[in-house]
Amino acid sequence: SKTQKFNKVTQRQEMSENFYKLAAIYYDVALHTLVNMNWMPVTLSNAAFSCELFLKALLYGFGIDFEKTHGLKDLFEK
Repeated sequence: SKTQKFNKVTQRQEMSENFYKLAAIYYDVALHTLVNMNWMPVTLSNAAFSCELFLKALLYGFGIDFEKTHGLKDLFEK
């Protein structure tokens, strides 16, 4: 099945909520993997991705447009 496409203008709130929920899942995974130092790359990857998704949830929620980017610094500066 294909990923659902959203309209950034009309479905802004829904996109924000979905990004927030997904970010929370990645954050939970990061917390659960934190107990084992061998999993640190997994922990840090999930933590960074959750930060990206939390920032995008905020930006969508406030109607702030951002380009296709995965850079935390770029998103934070919006």
